[in-house]
Amino acid sequence: MKARTDSDSAVIDLSHEDEVSLLKGTERQSGSINIRVDRNEGHGSRNSKRQRSEQSACVLERAACPLRLLRTKGIASSYNEGTVSLDDIFQGKVDFAIVGNFMIDPVWLLSACPQLSSIPCIQVFVHHYEAASDLLDLPNFRMHRPPLPTDWGSHHTKMFILVFSDDTPGIWTRIRVCVHTANLIYSDFNNKTQGCWFQDFPKKGPAASASTPRFEDELVEYMSKLGWSGATWGAEDGARSFCVQDLRKFDFSAAQVRLVASVPGTFRGPHMHKWGHLKLRALLQAEQFEPEFEGAPAVCQFSSLGSLDANWLEDFHQSLSSGRNKPLDTPLRPGRLQLIWPTVNNVRLSSEGYQAGCSIPGNKKNVLKETTVGRGKLQRREKLLLGLMHSWVANDSGRQHAMPHIKSYTRYSDSDPSHLAWFCLTSANLSKAAWGQTQLQGRQFSIHSYELGVLFAPSTLKKRMQTNPWANGADSVGEDHGGQNANICNWTAYLQVPYSLPPKPYVDGEDSPWIVDADIIHPLKDAWGNCQVGLRENYYGKLQD
Repeated sequence: MKARTDSDSAVIDLSHEDEVSLLKGTERQSGSINIRVDRNEGHGSRNSKRQRSEQSACVLERAACPLRLLRTKGIASSYNEGTVSLDDIFQGKVDFAIVGNFMIDPVWLLSACPQLSSIPCIQVFVHHYEAASDLLDLPNFRMHRPPLPTDWGSHHTKMFILVFSDDTPGIWTRIRVCVHTANLIYSDFNNKTQGCWFQDFPKKGPAASASTPRFEDELVEYMSKLGWSGATWGAEDGARSFCVQDLRKFDFSAAQVRLVASVPGTFRGPHMHKWGHLKLRALLQAEQFEPEFEGAPAVCQFSSLGSLDANWLEDFHQSLSSGRNKPLDTPLRPGRLQLIWPTVNNVRLSSEGYQAGCSIPGNKKNVLKETTVGRGKLQRREKLLLGLMHSWVANDSGRQHAMPHIKSYTRYSDSDPSHLAWFCLTSANLSKAAWGQTQLQGRQFSIHSYELGVLFAPSTLKKRMQTNPWANGADSVGEDHGGQNANICNWTAYLQVPYSLPPKPYVDGEDSPWIVDADIIHPLKDAWGNCQVGLRENYYGKLQD
């Protein structure tokens, strides 16, 4: 067994009877396995491209990227440049915080973010309420479980809303809204690929516009659906309170995004287009795109898969394909639908091995679901999703072995895959419960879960959207041509998209989709010596691998 590591590369060669646990650092006797993680290799000469990119002033200001990744453990530091940690999000004098999530591990959260203890009041919205209930032992925490009308839904939103008092305690100066994709547990914030957007907004002044920004209305309407009456705190130094309408005290006119949210319920008429994928459709229909996005592919990248059918998939694809051709003012033609879903080998060779698959819950029934195509004697059964699936390829972001928990949807140019028409970062996986489904021949729209996402679009960023320079070998900003890079930064918004575009289709006979069913025994062992998922991971109380 040989191992080599340095700041830019890590190579682990395992052969014959040697096997290594990548994280445990222990050796096991087993069958053959070969893992090679070389961060200097990729599509072309990625190392030289990265070196050229780092000469650019744009790259040195990655903190300004509208879309950013969360920091990942166990990769070269260069791949974490400009990414976000929990400390970054909570930096500053926070007077009040809203924390919304699906899962919260109190032990890990308080150890990872000790500054929470100094925030006067923290309001928590969580689905798994009992598992997080130890937070109630702390005087500054309040908890609320948003109402769910059916057992099929969940509170799946991942968000922070932080109110700052920068100068005088209790005198609010700004608010930070953060939408991300990670559960508040150890493995999500350390071992997975995650995405994040956050932006600060000042308090409204006397000269604030009388018109209400659309982002403000979207945020207030979503928060109003959570069934929360507000929070009160600070009896000793003067009681303070915060409710949903207090959000209107801040100026959201410079928002980089539009909100794409889901809330449980059944909607008709104009209310149908306020939520879920019909909201995304409505937003995209109002956008005008360059001609290069005519017939452009639509990508769905997700970490959980619901029970779908051909009609729903077609309806969802229609939403992703919405928008207008800018010069012609005609609807964009739809393109190919591409699903990024990890393969068995993606999971096996990940830093967590098969155990990472616990956080990619696609069961056999849903992943390999069949549908009927053709008519009469030509009618046959086909796999609904398998032909659309593409593997996880994230070498350029250093996250090939950090399994995705990020959820994202986008449309890219066939002529220049680094050029994006739009990008949606969200908590919503590919399911009817998350995105909603039309009913009664399109007269009704039904959603089961709370989800929250943000849409980056031409009208919000007012710039050309492109994947970050370290992704996809984007050389166009990699060299200094007499100060032209500053101009490029002025009209280009770089998004830290972790995966390669165009995505890589499954290879027949080599790739098979990840299926989480615990009874499946795989022929090849992972780096931990396992051949199956086994028991589900205990996500709570975990502070290290």
